[in-house]
Amino acid sequence: MIQILPVADIYKEEIIVDDNFVQRQEGWETVESDTESAFFKMGRYIMENKTDSRWNYYHKALPDNLADNFIIKAQIEVVENHKGYGQYGLVWGFEEDGDYLNKFVASSEESSFVVSSFERNHNVHKHRFSELFFNYNTSGKKQFFSILKLDGYYYFFLNKYDRPNYVVHASHLPMFGDRFGFYIEPGLKMVCESITVKNLYINPKFDGHIWMPVGEDLMPMGSVLLRGN
Repeated sequence: MIQILPVADIYKEEIIVDDNFVQRQEGWETVESDTESAFFKMGRYIMENKTDSRWNYYHKALPDNLADNFIIKAQIEVVENHKGYGQYGLVWGFEEDGDYLNKFVASSEESSFVVSSFERNHNVHKHRFSELFFNYNTSGKKQFFSILKLDGYYYFFLNKYDRPNYVVHASHLPMFGDRFGFYIEPGLKMVCESITVKNLYINPKFDGHIWMPVGEDLMPMGSVLLRGN
């Protein structure tokens, strides 16, 4: 089977967000009400959707220096024995009061995921892709999400990051704004210990072809095979 893996000559990685929720909590929402809950406890960001029919999201602004090429990654765990349904994961590329968002979410009920650019009221989908994936975690509760934007394409990774679960041209998932964060559907409660965003700076002269000389890893000298981690 042919696997599509992004190859790039990355000469610099710059961490612009590294929130571990022990000391870095700035910008994230905290709330306690009849319909939702979001708070920090023991270095974890805990979010709960108490509604029966409405999705929630918790977000903050990306730094102004977000590059054209970047990676967002997070580990998200759904609390066991919590009755709920639907999807949970990441959202990005939207304004605080904007109408359109992008999301990369997994199902709490089965091993499936969705990548979508959608209208806030769900009446319009600009782009939507859904597929099953192999869940390496036997409990089915903890997922590792990674969104990589590289040379005009998005690569979406779940769990082991061996290969992208989905690849799409960036034009299908436009950046409507500078917000990013977490997405959670009715009845779910989820926990995140950290979320990281890195800028990736690449050599524009590298054309993606593997030419000699190569290193011991059989990759062009100075290039990196990105796996979402």
